[in-house]
Amino acid sequence: MRKIIKFWLILINVLILITANSIGNKVQANEKYVTIVNPIRSRELWVNKTLKPIDDQYQIINNLKLKATWLIQDDVVNDQDLIKEIKEFNQDQELGLFLEVSPGLTKKARVYYPTQTVWYSPKAIFLSAYTLNDRKKIIDQMVTDFKNTFGFLPKSAGSWWIDSWSQQYLEKKYHITTVMICADQKTTDQYGIWGQWWGYPYHPSPNNILVPGNSKTVVIQWAQRDLEKAYHGSGPLVSNYSLQANDYTSQGLDFNYFANLANQYLSVEKLGQITVGLETGMESIGHEQEYEKQLTWIANNQIISLKMSDFGDKYRELYENKNPEKIILSSWTLTPEYRENQNLGEKTIYNSNLSFSDKFMADKSDFLNRVLSNLDNRPKINYWPFFLLLIPILWWWSKSLTPILWIIILYLPVFRSYYGSGWKIFFGPTFDNLILVQLSILLVGGFLITKINQKLKINWSAWWSVWVLNLLIFTARYSVINGQRHLGWLVDNFRFIGITFGQGIKFLNQDLPGYIAATMLKFDPGWIWNNWWVWIIIYPIIEIGLVFLISKLIPKKLRYFLAILSIFFIIYMFGLDPIIIK
Repeated sequence: MRKIIKFWLILINVLILITANSIGNKVQANEKYVTIVNPIRSRELWVNKTLKPIDDQYQIINNLKLKATWLIQDDVVNDQDLIKEIKEFNQDQELGLFLEVSPGLTKKARVYYPTQTVWYSPKAIFLSAYTLNDRKKIIDQMVTDFKNTFGFLPKSAGSWWIDSWSQQYLEKKYHITTVMICADQKTTDQYGIWGQWWGYPYHPSPNNILVPGNSKTVVIQWAQRDLEKAYHGSGPLVSNYSLQANDYTSQGLDFNYFANLANQYLSVEKLGQITVGLETGMESIGHEQEYEKQLTWIANNQIISLKMSDFGDKYRELYENKNPEKIILSSWTLTPEYRENQNLGEKTIYNSNLSFSDKFMADKSDFLNRVLSNLDNRPKINYWPFFLLLIPILWWWSKSLTPILWIIILYLPVFRSYYGSGWKIFFGPTFDNLILVQLSILLVGGFLITKINQKLKINWSAWWSVWVLNLLIFTARYSVINGQRHLGWLVDNFRFIGITFGQGIKFLNQDLPGYIAATMLKFDPGWIWNNWWVWIIIYPIIEIGLVFLISKLIPKKLRYFLAILSIFFIIYMFGLDPIIIK
């Protein structure tokens, strides 16, 4: 009997040990990583404008033999002493892009900068404050300056906010697939971000950087927040409960707070990750000792430090290029479909098909409001350009493609409009039923223009030549500067080519200051698109009248030449940004 009891006691103890080890393995992270990220802005913004701040940060990292990423704002490339210092970093240091916009950067990119605006305002510093065309120019300029300075293309980029259009452009054109944005905060620093995975990395949706999706990019977060204390309330007194040394020390907290919060993020099963860093020369001043404590703790606990791009590769490898099905982070449950914290009464449902408006238009607001719940009421709108099916039918009926294409170009803002990502995007007039209007315009317009062409027997070159006149009218500029009248064209946002008159006539080919160029008078297409009777009756009559005059007054050889030049008008029209989204 004793032997039987002894046997069962031994068996029970063995089962308890196996169960305990199994539970321990489930809650213990298999792999723990830190991404050390230090953003570098122009020394004009530093508290201490010597090279000491960056040297202090680097020496701490170098002495502990850690890997780190330094995100370079474009103005830094003009600082030769600072660039020389950065180029002397060891091979364990990665250089990436800090995607903040400045007056100097916009001037190089030939983009208007909002004057009389503080540098840190969301309507100045974030890419989302600029049109899609201007974002492209700014990003291209950043990458070009970076490559010319360091001799290679960046692999990582970061900013406190990156709109989904810019994220996709960075991914598709420059293969930058690891980015950093700010963790959730409601109203700090003139902007609020709310709804992404709570402090944990993820693949974003191509439509919305805050929503988990199937983009190749991996998003990490700056200033990962306290898992509970940073949830209720708003402002720095709440968001400063974070891993940032300058944040938690301002709350009267010490290093033990950091270690405890870091351990919570690092103890996620399979992969734990934290982001640690300080803004060089700014928040880094006065927090060097706390920063060193953080990095020393990381080194002593053998937490693996990885460059941003390397961590992105590790995440993709570990999770097989997709988001994990479920992450348990303390009381948070994170999935591709939702995030939930029952203790806090939080549940955010994710819709990867919805975007913020800055995917399509510039956000000029003083406060950047990026809260996922604001998109909850946006309906799913289906759209397909059915008017394309009419083109071969009308071509077969009219025996000529010119009338059909002419109508499409005449109403190109209508035919370019579409529905997507929960929005109605309009390049011209707005409609409740865009598909029906597109079909009607092409059908009725194509029929009428074909009949007019057959009756008047106008050569095709005259139909196309009219677009050259439109290009000249749509791009013309006029202003009075220092008592002199200026009439001509802006080749880009600044280069003015034309004449000035008032005290004699002079030909000009020069750059104008941005604030002057931006305020020059120009033809407002709203005159056409804001009144239905104008774009239905007056606009086409004027255009057809111009075609008739060209056919009568301009020789055929010149019309052929103008027809070839009309391609520039089409390019111009396709380059325009949306007028309004609803």
